[in-house]
Parts: sequence; structure tokens; C-alpha cells
Amino acid sequence: MIVPDGMLNDNQKGIVVGKLRNPKTGTGTLYAFSHNNTKLYEMNQFDENKRSWFIDNSVQSDGSFFLTTTIDPLFVIIPYLQKAKHTSPIDQLLVDEEYTDTGKLSLCSKKDDLEKIADCKQSGTFQAWKYNEGKTFDWLGKKVSRLTQHLKDKNFNVTQSAVSSNYVKTDSATVPESSFTRYAFGLISEYLSDELSAALEKHLDLPAVPKFANNEDVKEPPAKRQKFGSDIKSEPTEDYSKDQKPFVKVSQSRYTFSAKSKALASAAKGSKSIASFFGKK
Repeated sequence: MIVPDGMLNDNQKGIVVGKLRNPKTGTGTLYAFSHNNTKLYEMNQFDENKRSWFIDNSVQSDGSFFLTTTIDPLFVIIPYLQKAKHTSPIDQLLVDEEYTDTGKLSLCSKKDDLEKIADCKQSGTFQAWKYNEGKTFDWLGKKVSRLTQHLKDKNFNVTQSAVSSNYVKTDSATVPESSFTRYAFGLISEYLSDELSAALEKHLDLPAVPKFANNEDVKEPPAKRQKFGSDIKSEPTEDYSKDQKPFVKVSQSRYTFSAKSKALASAAKGSKSIASFFGKK
């Protein structure tokens, strides 16, 4: 498991792993809470075939690993606020019989955080909440804007597939602003339902996805593009045959054979070639 700094050193009390309803798919997904339930982490498992771990003098056949990162709990809270029919306290809204750890989300978000996506009706210490779509769009729009700027500052490649984007940087001056915005919107949408993602796209009035003719408008290191770009053909960039000498057939009589080689050749007489076993019958 790869975890953020300090995640496992929080007073040495560790974390609590449980399942919550994924805000995009609605299915159970692994998350982790800090020991006091004030922080939420998402856990993504990476698993590939034919992968193992060498641990001391043993081999662990399960070669998968988990990447754990912090996540804004509001993403997981939004679906519960959306389906609520009445204004209610947050602990009553965050009830899920299938995923009992959902109630812990009420400790992850303070009043200032919840007011970014909902309206609060308060009387003394009593607080009741109701989903506010306009506030939610504003909150998500700011996240898209900040992420867009971060991608630009890092010269992140937003013109290739996800594989090449992890390794190849691009010159942000040659890429339109809309490409970074679209990419940022796609990342944020991974935490939203399809309905909310479509509504946010309309609210932000995102431009159409820009097209690049064979990526000629984007300057990137050609060597890396060939290695990591999924749409680049693997062709040599240099002609290694220009200095190559022509092939000259050499007569077998020029070779001398040792006594051992002659004995092996004599013993092999009458035996079939291995290629004969693969011929048509």
C-alpha cells in the first residue's frame, strides 16, 4: 500500500478501512478513515496478470497493490443530499443500510464545508441541511478551474491517451485552454454520477473537444512519444543498413570440423529434423 506522508503515523493509531457507496457508480468501494474519522482516503487497487512480490525469502503470488490518496468527502456526500426529500440533520441523511460506515462521513465535513453544497437551517445547536444545486455547481466549477491551472503549470500532456499523459510533458503554449479544461473536467467527473456530470458540463458551457491533426500542433519529445504513445507506430528513426556490408555466401568446404563435431554428425544420420514434427500430416 502506498499512502500519503503521515497517514499511518497519526498518533500511531492507524486507519479504519471500510466500504462506502461510490459516488459515480453507486457500488461498494474501499475507503479509509483516519483514526478519529476526520479524514477520508480513497483506495485504488492496481492489479495486473503475471505480477508477484518478492518478500524476504518468499514470493507473494498476489502482485497487486493499493494507492491511497485523500479525497474530499463532499463527493461521497452529494448523492445522499440529492435523494433526500426533506431538510434533515446530516447524520440522518448519511444513512445507508448496505454500507454502515457511511455515517462516519458526518465527522469528515464541518459546517463550512457542507455549506458549499447545501443550505443550512439552524436553531441553536440544531442544524438541518438541504441540497443546493447552484452551490454545488459553483463548488465543482472552482475545482475544475484550479485543476485546469495545475495541469497548465505542470505542462501536463492533455492531448494523448492516459498512458502517455503520465510520462510525456507538453508545451502548454501550443495547447488551447479548452484542452486543459476538458481534461480537468474529465478527472472531476470520475467522482460524479453521469447525470450530475452532464449537468455540470452544461453549466460550465464547456467548448467542444478540440481535434489535433496527427498531433502536428503539439510539440513533444519524439523519442518519448514512440515509447509511451499508444497511437505511435514503432518504427526505427535511423537507417542502420546504410553501412552494412553485402552478404557473401561461404562454401561449407572452408570450415574445419573437430573430431567431436564429426562424431555428432555421424550419430545424427537418419534422425528427423525437429521441423518435420510441425509439418502437415
